Amino acid sequence: MTEYSASTAYKAFFLGLEFFPCGKTSWKTWAPAKCKIHIWLAMQRRIWTADRMLQHDMQSHSNCPLCEQAPETADHLALGCVLAREVWHATLQRCNLSHLTPLAGDMLIEWWPDSRRRVPQQLRKGFDSLVLLMVWTLWKERNNLVFERSAETARGICKRIT
Repeated sequence: MTEYSASTAYKAFFLGLEFFPCGKTSWKTWAPAKCKIHIWLAMQRRIWTADRMLQHDMQSHSNCPLCEQAPETADHLALGCVLAREVWHATLQRCNLSHLTPLAGDMLIEWWPDSRRRVPQQLRKGFDSLVLLMVWTLWKERNNLVFERSAETARGICKRIT
């Protein structure tokens, strides 16, 4: 039997909580708070993409508005979409990190921690900030297309980022 201590009480308080990769890391970035909250929601698949809206009977279509090639999910929108991958590649190439360009089936919750381990330690905070800002930018671009009917090319998005 374990004796009671402040330490055991503190550990018991967190029993059953899920581990969130890059959770602490995201709060230490240079990105604005709205980007930090968005990445947290995106990694938990809690942003209002078509797949989530379909689950709640709020929408009838499921394709990604940016590429119209695959179902819209948080992971697809952030990493897998053709437009997203083009923007990622161009942006990471400017940072000499093009080898980290996400693939079509990558999941954000796995890709980000794996990629950040491959970045030199002195560049990680900048890389982490870039990830948050890129995911936020792609989300805003999706919303511009859905709600404002204004689409930007990958080149235009990259130009805005850099």
